[in-house]
Amino acid sequence: DLFAVLVHDGLAGSGHYWAYILGERGQGWAKYSDKEVTCVDEEEVWKQSVGGQAQSSAYCLMYRRRDALAQELPQFLPPALKSEIQEDNAKLREELEA
Repeated sequence: DLFAVLVHDGLAGSGHYWAYILGERGQGWAKYSDKEVTCVDEEEVWKQSVGGQAQSSAYCLMYRRRDALAQELPQFLPPALKSEIQEDNAKLREELEA
């Protein structure tokens, strides 16, 4: 499933970058731009990402497998890092459920 769209607005040598990221469990899109994060509707994601008429266009689409959230972390991670990631993920889940 598509979960993020990275966008560039401008010319090849300069411009502005931002990302649209879909919340976990499809909880809506957010636009991450420099120091600002705003909620946006899906229509904006597609309108700002297609290129053509404007100078902004998507340059990278990110997908994840539907069963990826249920999978274990890779075994090659050091135990301390794996533990920190699991704790951080648990805190995020709590915030999302609140």
